[in-house]
Amino acid sequence: MSRLSVELKYSNGRTVVSDSYFSAPFKLVSPFYDEDYAKLMIMTASAGIMKGDFYDINIHSLPDTNALITDQSYAKIFNTRDGFAAQRLNIELEENAELIWIPKPVIPFENSSFKADAAISIKENSKLVISEILACGRIGMGESFKFSFYKSRTAVSIGGKPVFLDNTRLCNGEADFSGIGFLENFTHIGFIYFHGYEKPEIISNKEISAFVTQAKCGYVVRLMGNSADKLYKYAVDLVLRTRQKGN
Repeated sequence: MSRLSVELKYSNGRTVVSDSYFSAPFKLVSPFYDEDYAKLMIMTASAGIMKGDFYDINIHSLPDTNALITDQSYAKIFNTRDGFAAQRLNIELEENAELIWIPKPVIPFENSSFKADAAISIKENSKLVISEILACGRIGMGESFKFSFYKSRTAVSIGGKPVFLDNTRLCNGEADFSGIGFLENFTHIGFIYFHGYEKPEIISNKEISAFVTQAKCGYVVRLMGNSADKLYKYAVDLVLRTRQKGN
């Protein structure tokens, strides 16, 4: 198991890392500051996620903190053959804490199997953005939808009561994922969940299909496109515009 744990607190007018722990291949870059929030980057000293890897990530934001967390590069899931790789993400936000979790896109290689589970506990008055972007594989290598299995579950709760759930499950051979009712000939999909912000205003873009719906608490933006770079940039722009509008 590879583990990363981060605790954030508000001290002397800004958000700081009050406690952290990480084991190989994780590394945590010291935060730098942009406007009124701390920006942290998670790095991995590895070419990608391999068979048997289990990533355990824990983020605890104490009251009044403001942070944006991203990672160094795309999450590349290598051929896991007869096994699989997994990731568990736990996030806890305390009163009046704000956390933006916007990792780079995930690229599952041919014959890869991956399971991810994210459990996020927040307060009514905290702010959260969490996103995920998935590519259909290494398109340039002819690996579109040739991964074996991909499952990602994201659950957000307030006081133990669920307010948002996204459950993506794609198993090779079960359906034509590029067809009608699935990706509609797009190669990349994603979502962004907002809690504590005004309704996001969709940015017009001919290359990206995006729409927003209201969840039980907050809003969800669904994204579809044909470029990981463009979809990620669109997501970041939308998040920062929405945040700026609410401040």
